[in-house]
Amino acid sequence: MSGHRKTSIFILLCGVLLGLSASDAQAKSKKFKKKTKAKTMRLAVMEFDSPSTDPRLVGLGKGLQSMVTTDLAQVEKLRLVERSRIDEIKAELKLQKSKFVDKKTAVRMGKLMGASHLIAGSVTVLDQQMRLDLRLFSVETSEIMVAEDILGTTPTFFELEKKLVDLVLDALGVRLNKVEKKRTGKVQTKDYEAFLDYGQAMELKEKKRYEESAELLQKAKSRDTGFQLADEALSALEALIAEVGYPKIMLLVSETYTNQKNDATEIQKPAIIGTLEEALLNQKMELVAQDQSDRLRRENGMSFSELTANDKRAAEIASQYGAEVAIIGSAEVKFSAFNEMGASLYYVSVNVNLRAINTSTAQILASFETVGRGVGVNEDLARTKAIRQATPKSIKKLLRGLVTTWRTQLSRGRQFKIVLLKVPSYGKVARPFIKAFQELAAVDQVKELNFGGGRLEIEVTFKGKKDELLDYIYEDIAERKKFKTIDKVLDRGDNLEFTL
Repeated sequence: MSGHRKTSIFILLCGVLLGLSASDAQAKSKKFKKKTKAKTMRLAVMEFDSPSTDPRLVGLGKGLQSMVTTDLAQVEKLRLVERSRIDEIKAELKLQKSKFVDKKTAVRMGKLMGASHLIAGSVTVLDQQMRLDLRLFSVETSEIMVAEDILGTTPTFFELEKKLVDLVLDALGVRLNKVEKKRTGKVQTKDYEAFLDYGQAMELKEKKRYEESAELLQKAKSRDTGFQLADEALSALEALIAEVGYPKIMLLVSETYTNQKNDATEIQKPAIIGTLEEALLNQKMELVAQDQSDRLRRENGMSFSELTANDKRAAEIASQYGAEVAIIGSAEVKFSAFNEMGASLYYVSVNVNLRAINTSTAQILASFETVGRGVGVNEDLARTKAIRQATPKSIKKLLRGLVTTWRTQLSRGRQFKIVLLKVPSYGKVARPFIKAFQELAAVDQVKELNFGGGRLEIEVTFKGKKDELLDYIYEDIAERKKFKTIDKVLDRGDNLEFTL
C-alpha cells in the first residue's frame, strides 16, 4: 500500500472517529440541557367540594385537602402553594361561596398563584358509600390531565385518598424513591369519625369559632392518638387563640325575686353573676372585678335593671372600666308553689334574658333568653337551683357567639378617636404624629379630623385590642424625641386623649 493511500485512510478514520465523538458529545450535551431545563412543578391543592348539608360532612373537603397536601409535600420534585395564598386568591376572585372549580377558573387561579398545576374535585358520601371526584389541571396548557371518579366506602376512606394521590403522581410522571414512597404511604388516620372531627374543626376555624374547633380536634386526637394532622392543627390553633385572646368583660346583670306575696326584690348577691363568672373563668377570660360593678351601682344610686336599660349607656359605663364587652340583662325569678306535704319545698320559675354588647359600638354581639324551674327547702336555694339548671348551655352559646363576633369585628378594625393637646406646630409635631400611626402594620387607616388651637384630632382604624394600641403609643411613639413628654389625660372607651 502506498504512503499516499495510507495517509488518506488514516485521515478518513480520524474524521469518522472525530465525527462520532462530536455526535456523542452533542447527544450528551442535549441530555444535559434537558436536565437543566427540567422545572420543579408547583401544585395548588384546592378544597374539595362537599355537597352536603350535614354539619358532620361539610368539612370533608377541607379534611381531604389537608391530607392530599400533606402527602404531596413529601415529594422532592413538587412544591405546594400555601393554603393561605389559595384563600387569598379565592377571596380576590370571590369564590368563597362555591368550591367548584371549572377549567377556565382553574387556569386563572393557577396563574395568579404561580402554580403549574391545580388539583380540585369533590367528595360525596351517601350512607357508607364514598366517591372522590378528581380533576388535575395543567395551568400552562389548560388541559384536564386527570378526570377520575374513585369509588369506595367510608371505612376505607384513607385508601381512596391514597389512590387519588397515586393518580396525580402518575399523571405528572413523578417516580418516587424509597423514602418518598414510605412518607406518602403513611396513613394519617384510619378512624373515619376522627377524620370527620378534623374536617369539621377546620370549617369552624375558618369561621373564627376557635374554641369549638379546638374541642373537635381534641376529640379527633382522643379517637386516634397517632393522628398527627389533628395534633399539629390543635397546636397551631392554641397558639392562635393565645395570640388573638379574649375581650375584657364586665357583668352588668340584675336578678330579682318575686315572692309568694308578689313583692319583687333585687338580689344583692345574684346567683346569675356567680354562674356567669364560673363560665368565663373556665374559658380563661378576663373580667372586670365584680366589686367594681357593685361600687358602680352604689355610686349611681340605682338598680342594675335601671342601669342597663339602655345598651348605649351600659356600653359607655363598661368602657370606662376598660371592658371591651359588657354582658347585660336580667334573671327574673318568681315563686310558683309551696308543698307542705312531707318535706316543705319551694318551687320557683326563672326567666333569663342576657345579651353581650361591644362597648365600642353598643352593638349586640350575641344574646339568649331561657326559662327554667327550681325546687329547694328554702326560697334562696330554689332560686339558685333554678338559675344553675336553666343557664349553663345557654351561657356557653352566648360566650361562643360573643367571642366569634368580637373577633370578626376586631379583624376588620376598631375605630379610635385620638386627641393630642398642646401641639406647637402642624409640620413639626402633628404630621409626624399622624405618620407614626400610618407606619404601624395593624393600622388600617388614619383620618385627620381637625387641627387648630394646638389640638389635633385623628381617627385611627386599628386591627387589635386597645391595650395593644396603647402599648404602641407608650413604647414606640413616646420613645421619639418630639413625643417624650406625651401623657394620657383621658381614656374612655374608644376616645383617647393625650397631652405633650
